[in-house]
Amino acid sequence: METKDTIVLISIATVLYLFFYLKKCYEFFDRYNIPYTKPNWIFGNMTGAVFMKKRVFMAYADLYRQLDGYKFAGFFTMQKPSVLIRDPELIKDVLIKEFGSFQDRGITVNEEVEPITNHLFSIRGEEWKTLRTKLSGAFSSGKIKTMFPRMKKLGEKLQTVLLDVANGRDFDAEDLCERFTTDVIGSCIFGIDINSLDHPESEFRLIGKRVASFRWQRAIRSLWPGIPNRLIKLFKITLFEEQCQTFFTKMVEDTTKYLQQNGVSRSDFFDLLMSLKNTSSSSSSVNEKSQKKLDITIDMMAAQYFFFFTTGSRSPATAISCALFELARHENTQNKMREEIRTVLKENDDQLTYDVLNKMTYVDMVIAETFRKYPTMGMLLRRCKQNYRVPDTDAIISNNTPAIISIVGLHNDEKYFEKPNDFYPEHFTEVAKSKRPQHAYLPFGEGPRACIAKHFAKLEVKIGLIFMVRNYSYKVSLKQKLPFKLQSNFGFAVENGVWLKCEKVPVIKNKNTSMV
Repeated sequence: METKDTIVLISIATVLYLFFYLKKCYEFFDRYNIPYTKPNWIFGNMTGAVFMKKRVFMAYADLYRQLDGYKFAGFFTMQKPSVLIRDPELIKDVLIKEFGSFQDRGITVNEEVEPITNHLFSIRGEEWKTLRTKLSGAFSSGKIKTMFPRMKKLGEKLQTVLLDVANGRDFDAEDLCERFTTDVIGSCIFGIDINSLDHPESEFRLIGKRVASFRWQRAIRSLWPGIPNRLIKLFKITLFEEQCQTFFTKMVEDTTKYLQQNGVSRSDFFDLLMSLKNTSSSSSSVNEKSQKKLDITIDMMAAQYFFFFTTGSRSPATAISCALFELARHENTQNKMREEIRTVLKENDDQLTYDVLNKMTYVDMVIAETFRKYPTMGMLLRRCKQNYRVPDTDAIISNNTPAIISIVGLHNDEKYFEKPNDFYPEHFTEVAKSKRPQHAYLPFGEGPRACIAKHFAKLEVKIGLIFMVRNYSYKVSLKQKLPFKLQSNFGFAVENGVWLKCEKVPVIKNKNTSMV
């Protein structure tokens, strides 16, 4: 009896402890005058994401809809409190006006366990500020303009490859588009010919597939971005396979060795990183703080290579393939876009130049609408680093509390977009844009931590679409399963491809054409 009584008492004590512990956790927002949605007793407000029944960014979008009428509100992931920011003006404060209070994303980086994650997207504080400033030059408007000829050349090659599939048979548009964007990143950013368009199983394509493959560790990290370093180290909860680290580290080491031995300067992204590394190693030891800011190691260079390779190939490829999917479903939109491309080129002697590209305004509208429906990032993460009083309220977002912005929620809000469930490029006419709050559309984020390469990505997508749509028409394949099954916890990445049918569209050519 004594043993049974002891077990009963321990059980009661445990239940009471959990009750009062959870009660205290869930009273968090009462202490800071923040409205919040009632949590599930154990799993908070993210039950679907906790059990991997839905992607994290879609769970945030569901919360956004549930909290209609609130400018901001609290919620819980398990017992971890976060604040969802819904109002465009408050979003502007968080991302721009009060950036100093919300500078970091709150993503844990463990350089010891996984050096490849120590890149521009994840790092914090002064180290981020210094690196961002130094790398911005690689994506200036002038630098991007010089990349145009190389992108155009690869677009012409993409158009040639399309001849092999332009017979009405099924093909995976996402795979083909990613081969194109992989070659663009190789040529324009890394100064190498990857040649994925001719060789689909190139080493870079295979490593790209490994990066995108599912890992339960990544699912945990996306649900809990601020996971303590000690747990990452103890349980080896890494975002990517060790092979990815090895591949990019070796590539940086081999390139460094080759350039140094041969005295070669290529004036590309790698040269910029090498310059930063040399600046770091030659910094005066007197200024230790400055030296720490510029501590660019081989591992850190590999991390930047990895980041720009994965984001520069995967996300634009998804955008191009999803745009083609929507064009395949909307024949009138597809025809209108093709007609603009052909008309503008005809008016300019069939010569596609950087200036001619900017005359294709309807193409821009199609691309903008694609990023609305299929944003590169489904949400934005920020972590408050000092108590912040929400303007015109008594509410305080406390130090170390995550602030979440649901891009999917904003982009599908009928207050800002007339037909949120449709693919409707007219959302981006000048009149429509003038009626909408600026910060209701955030495909690349906003403020100092907005995507550093957003103009590069838009150009990459635009060139890909022009060469794919000008002389080819598309229909959705019966092989395509709907709705899309999403592969990523942060933004749209379609699992199992985007399957279409492609056919050649007759075009009258003249002897001066540079596009066939």
